[in-house]
Amino acid sequence: MQDIGDENIFHSKPIILLPNKGYFIINFLNLATALNELPFQWLMQSESLCDLKIGNSRGKAAEKITLSILTKKYKDAIFNMNIPIRKTKSSDDETDIDILHIYKENAIVFQVKSKRLTLLSKQGNIESIDNDAYQAILKAYQQGCTCIEALRKYTEFYSLRKIEGMANVNNLYIICITLDQYPTISSISYLKMNEFMQKDIPLIAMSIYDLETAISLLSQDDFFDYIGFRADCAIRKIYGVSEMSYIGAYLYKRMYDMTYQFPAALGRNYAQYADMIVKAVHEEKAEINSFSNIKDICQKHKIIFPNFTSHLL
Repeated sequence: MQDIGDENIFHSKPIILLPNKGYFIINFLNLATALNELPFQWLMQSESLCDLKIGNSRGKAAEKITLSILTKKYKDAIFNMNIPIRKTKSSDDETDIDILHIYKENAIVFQVKSKRLTLLSKQGNIESIDNDAYQAILKAYQQGCTCIEALRKYTEFYSLRKIEGMANVNNLYIICITLDQYPTISSISYLKMNEFMQKDIPLIAMSIYDLETAISLLSQDDFFDYIGFRADCAIRKIYGVSEMSYIGAYLYKRMYDMTYQFPAALGRNYAQYADMIVKAVHEEKAEINSFSNIKDICQKHKIIFPNFTSHLL
């Protein structure tokens, strides 16, 4: 270990057993990370499982976790999983849709990747971060673009023409989901827009944790409204340092000023605003079924927008 941020015993074993049989946890972020990453490492190190395709299993698990997060709350939508993009019955698959979420006139193609963040990326190696981003985000986006183009002409595809609800869909979105928490996912997506993003297909990428946070705060109608907002931010190249910045900006817009036009860069106070609301919702153990629930919780907890940076980074 050369740096305090390198992989070390406190990362892999963040719970310390004390002599009195109590437990000491140094860092709860390390604990959350370990709970997410260590089971996969144990499987990879197991001699009895070394011949199995554990990486493929992790990918399938990531898709199932994403679907469970969506269906747990959004029960009145149509969900399809692992849909091949196939022109005719006998033709080869062009690609596949991991999860298709259809609700009213909207549909989201979720492309889920389980690519892990390498140690070099965690240490800040730019080349490694760039490569990880391509494997985890940009490949998913390119795959999603192929799916969107096919869905726009779904009646011409053998594998798509019978999907329930597609006849009513007018708005199509891609969301690239990563199983790992990529600290730079929003920044990388923003920086790669000019190089990779198609003009009519916004690049939206977030971790599975970001997705769960958004869903916990938003009804299904509001969630699709939020994705429309995210798509508009991508098209207008509005930068947020994290998904929480975008969530906070959306909540601000709904709470204070629907006509407000955001600057090119969202201040960190938007993320702080979202954090305060998330904390209050968790404390209330509230099920959010409409935006009025958010308003009531903010009023009860006296949450106001922290305007200390005048909307600047």
